[in-house]
Amino acid sequence: MTEFIARRQMGALRPIDAAGEEALADIPSGELVRVKISRPRNPGHHRKWRALIAAIFPHQDTYPTEDLLIAAMKVALGYGDTVKLPDGRQIIVPRSLSFAKLDQAGFDAFYARALKLILERILPGVGKEELEREVEDILAGYQNT
Repeated sequence: MTEFIARRQMGALRPIDAAGEEALADIPSGELVRVKISRPRNPGHHRKWRALIAAIFPHQDTYPTEDLLIAAMKVALGYGDTVKLPDGRQIIVPRSLSFAKLDQAGFDAFYARALKLILERILPGVGKEELEREVEDILAGYQNT
């Protein structure tokens, strides 16, 4: 399967580079092809996610590391796979948020659900606007370093 990045222009998808042009050149005119559309991940949104975690981590004392906090959030959101252990118990193994495993639409949905979880169960007294200001301040600090 050939993959390339395309941009929508004038009602059509057009490759953005020579590799994409070459991939399309190999398809005869009029031939049907199957297309799977996914939006590549936005690195800025992933930085925002990391800033969100940095903002909330100091305000909880249950998890000793950010990674464990993230894993617990994934489990609470059902973002994992259920595994049955040999003794019959079942556990949830959190899924990856890596760029290769989750497109932008999936990450948008995960982020929205995580934000709701934070505001309702992790920091219930904090308002959304206040948390978003804190995240923006952290992001501004990242950009200044």
